[in-house]
Formats: sequence, structure tokens, C-alpha cells
Amino acid sequence: MPLPDFNADGDLPAGVYRASWDGILRRFSGGVGPRDICTRRLSRHCRCDIMVASDQELNATQERIARFQGWLRQIRQTARPEEFEAAGSGYRLEIERMQAEVMEYLLYPPSVAHAPQAA
Repeated sequence: MPLPDFNADGDLPAGVYRASWDGILRRFSGGVGPRDICTRRLSRHCRCDIMVASDQELNATQERIARFQGWLRQIRQTARPEEFEAAGSGYRLEIERMQAEVMEYLLYPPSVAHAPQAA
């Protein structure tokens, strides 16, 4: 479902909305105003290219988490103690990021995915 139309002030209506990164880019970029500038800055500083938005993406993300956990398990067994933190920290952070995306998806029932929350 797309983001709602802007209100008379040029803003989204109050509320919380789920949207894909592509949907956000379509809505806020493509111009020369402040929104476009902020959207381009955000896309450079934020890894927003992966977002669980369907059951198919959920399954793929869970499989990816399992692969990363397997790699971390191997590193745990083979790395020297003094190098383990450096070798495993990137995998750990990526696993945590993906797990947070999975939980975010699972905590929004499809019937209320775009419903604004009361202020």
C-alpha cells in the first residue's frame, strides 16, 4: 500500500506508516527541495536497501540469519581468542540488524500494516 497523500501543509498525515525504501524514495526524492536533499543524505548514511516486507522476504532473511550464524559458529571454533571479537563483530551486528527487521515485520499484522497510530 502506498503512503497517503500529503495534507494541505505539504506533510504526511499524522501517524505511523509502513513503507518500503523504494516507496519512500518515490514519495520524497526526485525534486530539488529540502525533502529531496534529506532523502539523498539519508540513503547515503543508512542501509535501507533490505527491509522485510513480505513472507517471502521473511523466509529469505531467516535463511540469511542462519547462514551468518553458521559462519559465526565457525569463526568461534577457529579464530584465536585475541582475534575473535574483531573477526565476529561484523557478523554479529548484521545478525542483530536482520533479527530486528524480522521482529518488526512479525509484530505488524497485515490488516493494520498501514494504519496510523493515535498520537
